[in-house]
Amino acid sequence: MNSDSPSITAFLTAAARAVHAEVDGEPLILDDPVALRLLGDQVPDFLWYQREYPAHPLMAQGRADVLCRTRWVEDVLAAGVEDGVDQYVLLAAGLDSFAHRNPLAARVRTFELDHPASQAWKTRAVEEQQIPALGDLVHLPVDLEHDDPVDRLVGGGFDLSRRAVVSWMGCTVYLTREAISATLASLARLASGSEVLFDCMAPLAEDAGAAAAERAGAMNVAMTKWGEPWRSPLNHENVGALLAEAGLHRVEYLSTRDAVPPETWERNDALSANPRSWLVRAAVA
Repeated sequence: MNSDSPSITAFLTAAARAVHAEVDGEPLILDDPVALRLLGDQVPDFLWYQREYPAHPLMAQGRADVLCRTRWVEDVLAAGVEDGVDQYVLLAAGLDSFAHRNPLAARVRTFELDHPASQAWKTRAVEEQQIPALGDLVHLPVDLEHDDPVDRLVGGGFDLSRRAVVSWMGCTVYLTREAISATLASLARLASGSEVLFDCMAPLAEDAGAAAAERAGAMNVAMTKWGEPWRSPLNHENVGALLAEAGLHRVEYLSTRDAVPPETWERNDALSANPRSWLVRAAVA
């Protein structure tokens, strides 16, 4: 990404959350009344296509990816909190709204780590829109191609002796394989029982069909133009090797479709899960 500009991906994911209740039917996967306010003056740029063409496969599948992974992460966190977890890390946080809308935020200390330009946009939006945090919230800058995230966490008051849940969503495909490995190795330093949740974009299957290939190609061209090209698609075998190398134990590897209750897909709108999107749940031994 451009080091002086917020991540385009951060805007796109916030837009998907913001428009869900407006363009999709029931059941809602996630209700996020804060996302629209975090977008600020970028609302016209990032919501117009979602509003005009909500059934387009790129829009419908993109929204589903964002909504399902967010819902899944917060469900996993809720179970962790009931088991005593009191630290929550959002790695590559973007314009995440958890700390400002989810009551769980009052029961954990939330650490948001992201590139300084994206972080500056969010903190400014929160201040201008007067959006309160519901609990203890810490912002820390990080560049995952160069920085050790756990070092940054410790410097910001994170307690390495206590368990945590780490959400690392919408990021791995944009990083080099070396940066992914280094980040996982860093997170393996967390307290035993901590969980690391991340998503990955699988390579396009050979039998995916012309339409799917065209959509994927168009999206990658757009992301490259915006300075955020896809660098590291990961499949089941890649993920297993990376986790083993880092010393993490894989707990789950599931599609975004399977990350939410089955009744989520009993709907009459165009919302559908992307078959290339997968979610990974790993634990520190």
